[in-house]
This record gives sequence, C-alpha cells and structure tokens, in this order.
Amino acid sequence: MKATRQSEAPSLGLVGDIGGTHCRFAITSLGQNDLGAPAKYPCADFPDIVHAIGAYLSHERRKIEWAMIAVAGPAENDEVSLTNLSWHISGREIAQKFGLREARLANDFTAISRATPLLEGANLVQVGGPARPDPSAKVVATIGAGTGLGVGGLVTTGAAPFPLSTEGGHTAFAPVEEFDFELLRVLRTRFQRVSNERLLSGEGLHNIYWAISVLEDAAPEKLEPKEITRRAIAKSDPRCVRAVKVFCRVLGAVAGDVALTLGARGGCFVSGGVIHGVMDVFDRAGFREAFESKGRFRPYMEAIPTWLVTHPYATLLGCAALAGDVIAPARAGVSAKV
Repeated sequence: MKATRQSEAPSLGLVGDIGGTHCRFAITSLGQNDLGAPAKYPCADFPDIVHAIGAYLSHERRKIEWAMIAVAGPAENDEVSLTNLSWHISGREIAQKFGLREARLANDFTAISRATPLLEGANLVQVGGPARPDPSAKVVATIGAGTGLGVGGLVTTGAAPFPLSTEGGHTAFAPVEEFDFELLRVLRTRFQRVSNERLLSGEGLHNIYWAISVLEDAAPEKLEPKEITRRAIAKSDPRCVRAVKVFCRVLGAVAGDVALTLGARGGCFVSGGVIHGVMDVFDRAGFREAFESKGRFRPYMEAIPTWLVTHPYATLLGCAALAGDVIAPARAGVSAKV
C-alpha cells in the first residue's frame, strides 16, 4: 500500500456546494477543515458548473489538485442531474477541464451531515431539548429547506463517522392538525402528489401562502419567498405571518419524523437558505412542539436536542471533511466511498 510521505505538504483542493439557486466554493487543504476564500454566486449567472468553477478559480492563483463537490441530488458514479436546476454535473468532466487528479461528487446532505461534528458555538442556535444529547447516542439527523428539502444523518459507530445519503425530502406530507388536511386538499389541486418538499422549500413557503389565501377566499399575490419573509418580519401581511408559522410547525413535525425514523438521539440539525431567511421570525415554540408531538414517544423526543445551523458555508465544511475521509485514503491506496 502506497503511503504519502510525511514531509509532503497537504495538497490544495476545491470544495463546492451546488444548490438549486446558489453555488458556493472555497479552497482547502486535504485532511484539514479550513475554508479559504469562500464565495457565493447565483447559479443563474452560469450555463453550467464548469463556467461557475472557472469564474471562481479566475481569482485564485494557488494550484488545486482535487475537488469535492456537494450537489443537490443523488450522485451516482460521480454524475448527477440536479433536481431543481438544469445542470448535469460530471466529476470526470470537472477533473479534465481543470487538470485535477480527481474530482468527487457527494449529495449535499451527505456533506451537511458530515459537517455536524464540526459545528459549535456561534454556528448553532439551539431550539429546545437538553443542552447536551445522550452521550451514548451514535446517530444525528439533518434536515434543510432551501430550493428543495434535504434530509440526511450521521452514524458515529466504528472508526470514522458515516454520513447517510437520502432523498427523504420527497417523502409524502402527512397532515397532523385539522388545518393540515385542508392545506393538503388545496395543494392537491396543484400537485398530484404532495411531498414534504412542496411545503418545506422556497417554493414551499409560497405554496403555503397560496393555499392559505385560497382557504381564506383571498386572491393570492405572486410573491417570492423573500417577500413573504419580509412581510412576515414587518407584520404587514397576516397571511405571510401565518405562512411562516405553518412552515415552522410543519418543519418541526417532519424533522421529528426524521429523528424518530433514524433513532437520532444525538440531535437534529436544521439548515438551509430558507431557514436563514426566516431566522428573525422563526417560530421556535411551534417548531419544537411539533417536533416533540409524537404521541406515546413524546418523552423520547423531548430528550433529543434540535439546532438551527447558522454557519454560512456548513456544506463546504462537510465537503472538506469528506475529502479527508475519501480522497486522502485513496491517495494512500485505500478504497473509500462517499
């Protein structure tokens, strides 16, 4: 087995986070969790990922040797067609275009999940539960609302943390309160199947606002999620205020379902661009009550802490950690997969 010489300096690489709306990049050293020169761009500014990476690297003089890119979709054989963006991404193409030794793709919530042990202090806002999770807990859950809804987890048994790659955001919306049944009924006039992503995403926030307007016999305006959030913060539109409250409650219920399904006694981390946007009006009480409200399993849920992730580049942090897990062992001749 070929080993890296101890005197050899860690190679530099590119870490990326490609969402449905924004792409983020940074430079890091292999085996380190530092993020150098982080930057964020609108995906709409570029026809594909190659042009986006090229724009970022045009300002970077240091030579990179590898890339670890998180993508909002299922990455198979280092290729993916994004769920909420018309980009097809190939790790092989990225490596070829930029002269890299290798380029790997990972699901964005695999990366977020891998970042959770590295998040602390100012990077987190606790929303209920004990200050510290059960010390014997080996599983955490992650959920995040952005352009889409991401779901993942991290298992810490064994030699190294093992992140879970899922498409749990596309599970079906399950009504809990009486209002939810009316919400589902109205949304089914627009969608044949109402997944949790139809409510817990940027589009989802608008879908909730639209359904509330219909149920109140009001003509819904064509509002962007940022405008709904702005009006909720200003308390200038009761339907927008209610939409954010419903969003937070449904998010809590779904986060609780994910934690219950995974047995995530180590806690649940909530992230995403929509969360950052509604932070000032996030209904913590409504979220936590829905999270804990699992009938006979309420005591079980009460023991699970929940956090809002405030780190602006948490996914890139996870990519750096994944590179250490996957690319570094491969350099030493040890096979590893994301």
